[in-house]
Amino acid sequence: EAKGRPDAVVLLKPAGSTAKVVIVILALMLWLDNMGVDITTLLAGLGIGGVALALALQRPSEDFLAALTLFTQQPVRVGDFCKFGDQVGTIEEIGLRATRLRTLANTVVTLPNSRFATEYIENISSRRKVLFNPRIRINYQASRASIENALANIAGGQLARRYGLPYRSSACNASNAVDAQAVYETQMALWGSVLGHGNLIYHTAGWLEGGLVASFEKLIIDCEMLQHMSKMLEPIKIDLEETGLDAMREVGPGGHFFGCAHTMERYKNAFYEPFISDWQNSENWTLAGAKDATTRATELWPKILAEFEPPSIDPAIHEALEAYVARRKETLGGEEPLLEPMA
Repeated sequence: EAKGRPDAVVLLKPAGSTAKVVIVILALMLWLDNMGVDITTLLAGLGIGGVALALALQRPSEDFLAALTLFTQQPVRVGDFCKFGDQVGTIEEIGLRATRLRTLANTVVTLPNSRFATEYIENISSRRKVLFNPRIRINYQASRASIENALANIAGGQLARRYGLPYRSSACNASNAVDAQAVYETQMALWGSVLGHGNLIYHTAGWLEGGLVASFEKLIIDCEMLQHMSKMLEPIKIDLEETGLDAMREVGPGGHFFGCAHTMERYKNAFYEPFISDWQNSENWTLAGAKDATTRATELWPKILAEFEPPSIDPAIHEALEAYVARRKETLGGEEPLLEPMA
C-alpha cells in the first residue's frame, strides 16, 4: 500500500525498527527469566528510569504523534505549495521529528511537527480554480471624466462577456484643446477599452470637447497612440533567431553587438518608430524650432491630405451615397436645433 507514496516510507522504516527493538527486549527478558534471574527488581529499576525517560521524550513523542497525523490525514504532501502562519512555501520533507519548507525567499524553514500540525494550514496546490480579483488603482488627481469613462469601459466589457455579446467601447475625452488633458483622458479611456476587451472602439481619433469638436492635430496624435497600443499588444515572438544566441557566440564576452551580423540585419526595423515623436536632445530640439507634438501634428496633417488618393469606388455606389447625403441634409434642415420645446 506504500507503493507510490514516498512519505509512507518515512513512517514505515522507524516503525519497523521500533518493532524490532521491542521484540528483542521481550526476548531478552524471557531469556533472563528462564536463566533464573529475578526480573521484578530489574523491571522496578527500569520503571523509575522509564519515568525520567518519558519526561525527556515528551516533546519528541508529541512530534512523532503529530507526524502520524500528517501522514494519515495528509493536509499537505511533499511538493505542495502551502501557507501556514506567516510562512509561505513548498513542502520539501515531512519527517518524524520536523517538517521542512522552502520559502519564497529560497530559505529553508524547519518546524517541529507538533507545532506544524496545530497550525492553520492552507494548501494552495490543492485548489481547483484560482480566483482572479484584481484591484484597479487610479490616481486621485486624475479627472472624473477619465476615471469614469475608463471604469465604464471595463465594466461594460465584463457585462458583454457575461451575456456573450460583442462589445462596442470608446476612447473619448472632454478637453477643449490638443493638450496634456486631451492625451491622458484619451489614453485612460483607451486602456479601459483594451482591458474591457472591446470588439470595436469608437471615437478613438480626433475627438475633443466631449465629441462637440473634431481636430486634425488630435487625429494625428490619437493615431500615434493607437499604433503604440496595437504594437504593444502584438504577441512576442520567441525563437532561436529572435533571441540571438548565435550573435552572443559570435561576439563573446567583453564584445559589443553594434557590428555583428544579427544587429546589421535587424536594426532598421527591429523596433517600432513613432511618426510624431521627436527624440532629439534638448539643444537640437531648440535649434529646430522647439516644436511640441501639437505643432508637429499641425505640420503633418496637411501633407497627408495633399498626398491622399481616394480609393476607387463603383460610380453607382458613389451616386447612391451622394443622393443619401443630400436627402438627409434636406430632412435635417439648416436651422439651429431648438433648445426649448415648442409651446
